[in-house]
Amino acid sequence: MSEEEDTMLLLCKAYMQYNAKLHEARRDVHDALLEEAWRIAV
Repeated sequence: MSEEEDTMLLLCKAYMQYNAKLHEARRDVHDALLEEAWRIAV
């Protein structure tokens, strides 16, 4: 593998990890908002 390919793979891995963490954070916020809406409704 060339150095450029190694760099691209490293960047892709970092981007995928970032997206996974962002997805998890968004899911947590969504769950919290649903719980709060449920508490208000009940």
